[in-house]
Amino acid sequence: MPDGEVGGGHQNDWKPQGTIYEKHPKQSSHPEVFTKGGATETATRNSSECWTAGTPVVWEGDDVSNAQTVTAPVGELDDMLVSRDPETQEITDYHPLITFFNEIMARIM
Repeated sequence: MPDGEVGGGHQNDWKPQGTIYEKHPKQSSHPEVFTKGGATETATRNSSECWTAGTPVVWEGDDVSNAQTVTAPVGELDDMLVSRDPETQEITDYHPLITFFNEIMARIM
């Protein structure tokens, strides 16, 4: 896009599929694509339909549709999104902004 031009905002549209990269997108040759669930009254901030590109998830084997969010209790919040070291399982990053965004998406849906 030329300097000063504003895009249409389509990156914010709800899409039926999501993409998970195991590495930074510029370093990854094949991202994992998963199907998002349908938005329902029971959607929570940890539901796949709320996930953004920055939501930390893990899964077993090749079926990324079984991915689960990585969370930890922080203060009064039972499930803030966090990143963990894959070997030690120690928390390396807290993600309050993504947690907040996903909570808002869940409430909108």
